[in-house]
Amino acid sequence: MINIGYSRAWKKWPAVASAAVFAMIAGFAYLTEGVFQTQTLARAIWSWEIYWFSHLGIAFLVVGVIGTPGCEMRAFHDLFSRLTGIPTQEHICPVGPLKPIDQWEARQSWR
Repeated sequence: MINIGYSRAWKKWPAVASAAVFAMIAGFAYLTEGVFQTQTLARAIWSWEIYWFSHLGIAFLVVGVIGTPGCEMRAFHDLFSRLTGIPTQEHICPVGPLKPIDQWEARQSWR
């Protein structure tokens, strides 16, 4: 989501950074409370999930309203491009069940 949604080529580094943050929270909890599973760790993971699903959910709404081509994670970039006139890179979803639909849409003449 980070790489596509923010047009970055960070590969696995966002996942590594997220895991490192969660590991640090769990490690600090273990040092201070003697257990890994604390409210702080649960809230950190929950906050990340809320952000992730909110970003994706809003992207799906934007796609539905403005008809963004390709991957739904490009919705914000497509909206930005339409509002400013600055072109952005578009691409098809890399994996998942939506990839064939994105490819089919790209071949249509009504685009």
